[in-house]
Amino acid sequence: MKNVKVGFGIQLPTWANFSYEENIEYAKLAEDAGFDYICVPDHFFLHVERWTATWDKADPTRPDMFDPYTILAAVAAVTKKVRLGPGFTPLVYYNPGRLARIIATIDQISNGRFLMGAGAAANRDEEAKAYDLPYYGFNVRFRMMQESIRLMKKLWTVDGPVTFKGKYYKVDNAPAWPKPVQKPYPPIWYGGSGSKIIEEVGKNGDGWGPGGIGTRMSPALYTENMNQIKAFAKQAGRDPEKIVFCGHAVMSMEKTYDRAFEKFNAQMKISSGGKDLTDEELKNSIVGTSDDCIAGIERYVKAGLNHFVSNPYPHPDNLKDWFTEFKEKIIPYFNT
Repeated sequence: MKNVKVGFGIQLPTWANFSYEENIEYAKLAEDAGFDYICVPDHFFLHVERWTATWDKADPTRPDMFDPYTILAAVAAVTKKVRLGPGFTPLVYYNPGRLARIIATIDQISNGRFLMGAGAAANRDEEAKAYDLPYYGFNVRFRMMQESIRLMKKLWTVDGPVTFKGKYYKVDNAPAWPKPVQKPYPPIWYGGSGSKIIEEVGKNGDGWGPGGIGTRMSPALYTENMNQIKAFAKQAGRDPEKIVFCGHAVMSMEKTYDRAFEKFNAQMKISSGGKDLTDEELKNSIVGTSDDCIAGIERYVKAGLNHFVSNPYPHPDNLKDWFTEFKEKIIPYFNT
């Protein structure tokens, strides 16, 4: 595809009985294949439907989930070029002073490769209840997210002890070293597609990465939301062309279309509680051989997406072949 530059990312399968060693292998294969971004989900656990849909070895009685920042530190130590970060951290469940230190540390370990994914903890009520955590309404969670980021930016940039008194968070003469390698701080991408998130990305975000690519979010809707972000950026005096327009996709790629569709259809049925695929989901799907998936990704690239993130469900039949298809066909197609 001419005259475009598309970044490619992958989310590691840090759940569904995938071992630590398998996740490290995933990361190494991704960097070798030419991916420029590795992310991990940030959950206490996933809804049972999401993890049993990943692959047939998942145990529905044991909703395992590795800690995201521990895994990211490990990945940082075994890779050299790829950017890395949480898909979208639910900031309301972290003390921002502590999180700022964790992020600065991983940015040091990776020599400036950390990329922050931030979110307002949507659809986390089940997790919050299980761990006896408050689950506030969206407006409160959104304001907490904003304030958390303001405090972390101050901790990353002020050359001295930091004092901050907000509505939700406070620090008093707090030491704030080491600083991140990246200046003034690591880039911050936002997840979600609600109106408040769209405005926040335009005014303050370095990137936008909604889910639902290849399923519920059509290319037309992606363009509509992207244009709204660009308008907010212009209103704030920012250059909208500097914002990365990303997307997290459900993608099923196999040697044949029939096998890929079989897995995609089964995964979607599990995720939706047994419902059939809608016409919109079929139209948006990124399913089939590598050529089919190139065509599916291209629809979103033409809609404005310039960074594509593949989520690892359904899990491919042959992992090494899957990465080879990206390395030899998909990534070069969008970057030649």
